[in-house]
Amino acid sequence: MRSLQHSVVLVGFMGAGKTTVAKCLGTLIGCDVIDVDALIAERAGKAIAEIFRDHGENEFRKQETAAIDGLAPLHPQIIDPGGGAVLRNADSLKKLGGIIWLRGSEKELWARVEGAENRPLLDAENPRAVFSQRFAEREAIYRAIAKYVIDVDGKSPEAIALEVFAAIS
Repeated sequence: MRSLQHSVVLVGFMGAGKTTVAKCLGTLIGCDVIDVDALIAERAGKAIAEIFRDHGENEFRKQETAAIDGLAPLHPQIIDPGGGAVLRNADSLKKLGGIIWLRGSEKELWARVEGAENRPLLDAENPRAVFSQRFAEREAIYRAIAKYVIDVDGKSPEAIALEVFAAIS
């Protein structure tokens, strides 16, 4: 396979498969994958859910911004920021590489995350309403910054990774 000329940033709402697709794509291309949430958790010494619980979303977003700002496009890599990273970091993400929006329908993405325990934003009285509200808020941002859009509904992570590779090649 051909190597990357520039970094690739995978964005999309929770459940779109960013982390899994990033790993598949990294293996396919043979390049590093940067999982921003894992980086934050490592630096904080606690899981993302614990950061949300102990310090709130605002503190998490500050740590997210610091992690993204600390990334340097030294060499082409796959960057996997969390679904909400675009809220404060759209410009920084665009500077890191080409933005690929992994777009899923609200119905399918909800089916993927419903009942998941590792989704701190859904730790609410009405998780479905929170999901719908945030989905609607973020869709325009994803659309505005994406260089490429890959639909994920009904596709395996491997198939999505191949589509991303075809788009960037």
